[in-house]
Amino acid sequence: MPEMISLPSLVASIPAPPFRNLEFAGLTLHGYGLCLGLGIVIAIGVADWVMTREHVDTSRWTTLAFIAVVGGFLGSRFYHVASEPTKFIDHPGDILKLWQGGLGIYGAIAGGALVGLGLAPRFGIPRGIAADAAAPAFLIAQAIGRTGNYLNQELFGRPFNGPWALEVDLIHRPSQYADVATFHPTFLYEALGNLLLFGLFIFLVVRWRERAPGILLPLYVAAYSVVRIIVEPMRIDTAHEWQGVRQNVWVAGALIALGVAVTVWMQRRWRAAGSPGVIIPGRAPRGPRQK
Repeated sequence: MPEMISLPSLVASIPAPPFRNLEFAGLTLHGYGLCLGLGIVIAIGVADWVMTREHVDTSRWTTLAFIAVVGGFLGSRFYHVASEPTKFIDHPGDILKLWQGGLGIYGAIAGGALVGLGLAPRFGIPRGIAADAAAPAFLIAQAIGRTGNYLNQELFGRPFNGPWALEVDLIHRPSQYADVATFHPTFLYEALGNLLLFGLFIFLVVRWRERAPGILLPLYVAAYSVVRIIVEPMRIDTAHEWQGVRQNVWVAGALIALGVAVTVWMQRRWRAAGSPGVIIPGRAPRGPRQK
């Protein structure tokens, strides 16, 4: 009797990336870094658009944005190193090799937000509006940055033979899966989730006219953590666990609760104060430019 062929095996899978880095004029351009750079540039533009809608003078925004990016990189690397210290004990120099991957999103959010919001008033940008602008900016940067995980062939999930299965070269497979060719593209799942949330938050920026200033940032933290808590258990890369559950799942769960609580508290506090002076296009006549 001939061997039966399952339907998924007849459908093309996602191929392994054709390159990891680009060579140009004798220089090596790391694909991971290029993806991060593109995501950052687009995110800066998105945040500028949000703040311009609120009549904020953004002439000094680019300078603040790059300072916040540095804070984000430091925070993200610290989070990653703290999560997997054994990888760097014998090779501390690897801490500086950002192009090899290993940036913790939650560390980037914390570092970038603390630096950006802390310095925003010095650059003429109200903290509340800066926080609202950061939410969609973070999401689009994360979505684009995840392409770097594809180029590095990292952060994929369990073995999978579906129509969108990801092919992984043997050298990048965990030793226990050396005989498995295709896996869940978990970085793609997260990127698509981020893109959906990006669309939602742009909608909220435009249409949610009665919101507390800055409320989109804690709401973003909660919403992104929902995506993370769904995708994280599928991953097979090394991670610390507690009670058999990956560390980032615990972090995501805690941040969902915290983000929702802060969002509700901010909105109630804003309404109790009489919804003071927030300029949101479409709700009231535009006021003078904030400086």
